[in-house]
Formats: sequence, C-alpha cells, structure tokens
Amino acid sequence: MSDIITSQVKSSNIKTVAYDPLLNNLIIEFHNGTKYEFVAVPKLEYDNIIKSASIGRYFQANIKGKYDFLKVR
Repeated sequence: MSDIITSQVKSSNIKTVAYDPLLNNLIIEFHNGTKYEFVAVPKLEYDNIIKSASIGRYFQANIKGKYDFLKVR
C-alpha cells in the first residue's frame, strides 16, 4: 500500500488534490464527486498545484490535457 498525500484545497471547483508517490499519480477530486487519476505526474506538479494562488487555473494550464488520466468515479 502506498502513502498517498492528500490536501484539502480552497477552490470553487476542486475539492482535494492527492499524490501517490509510489505510482507518481496525481488524484484530483471535484466538488461534484468526480475523481480523476492522472498518470506519471512528477511530484513537482503536486507541490506546485497545492501552492498555487488558483488551483483551478493551475490545473487547466498545467495538468489537464498534458497527462494521461483515468476517471475513478
């Protein structure tokens, strides 16, 4: 079992951002309950998104469309 790091974030659209360091996967959960797992994401992206002034803007510019993903729910 891996040690997933989870952060509650302040965003109008995103509820939590998590990172699985064993698999290098970034997990984004939206307020509507939808959850996506982005594959082979460097930990730096996790560090940057949780520190970003706008989580949603960072997600749109740096994660969405740049990494393969699976819809978890």
